[in-house]
Amino acid sequence: PAQLIRTRSPKIDRIRKTMGDKHNLIDRFTLVSSVLLPSQSAAEAEADLATFKRIKQQRDEIAHGAAFDERQLPVSELSDLLMKYLAAHAKSHS
Repeated sequence: PAQLIRTRSPKIDRIRKTMGDKHNLIDRFTLVSSVLLPSQSAAEAEADLATFKRIKQQRDEIAHGAAFDERQLPVSELSDLLMKYLAAHAKSHS
């Protein structure tokens, strides 16, 4: 994933060099969020992170065998989050 994010920020480059592949998925989401949406408010970034954590937690539970109701899956939340970040990525490359 680090190869997908190209930046001239010395801070981000130093984090990438120091951490290498040691980032967990939450760390990676936070990094991508800060790169793709640097002017996003802290409250909005926290809301996105909370949504991502909820979705990831549910995914982890399902992956480990927990029962689930397909009608209760956060498809809309996931779709909204995905589209927001895909749009930000597209805008940053236009």
